[in-house]
Amino acid sequence: MSEFAKFLRRIFDPKGPCGMSRHEWATVLAVTESTITRWGDDASFPGPESLRRIYKTLEEDPGTRDLFAEFKAVAAKPFHKLSPIATGNYPTLAHYMVRPIREAFLRTLDTITPDQQEAVLFEAAELARQRR
Repeated sequence: MSEFAKFLRRIFDPKGPCGMSRHEWATVLAVTESTITRWGDDASFPGPESLRRIYKTLEEDPGTRDLFAEFKAVAAKPFHKLSPIATGNYPTLAHYMVRPIREAFLRTLDTITPDQQEAVLFEAAELARQRR
């Protein structure tokens, strides 16, 4: 079992810091309880949307401050080393988790003219350079 699966099991443990049942987690994450079990067994890997919901849930609960800090540390690790089933060309788990936002940005970008797209992309590139 991967370290990531073990970490997920701790998050979803009803006796753990979150104190939420599998049913409650399934509701928050909009998945089935069996899906959560599969994540903890390394049988499947959570989608980025689910991971973002887990992240937000831990971030908003003052009782899970340590677990949230650990999640942030795990998110900085190389994606391909998290689990034998983690596939995709992402430098880190955090990069994987941003994928839905990037895809939504691109869909929105497609709704404006090419000249406007170019301006937005140049502005975004400059902002990214400044934040490096």
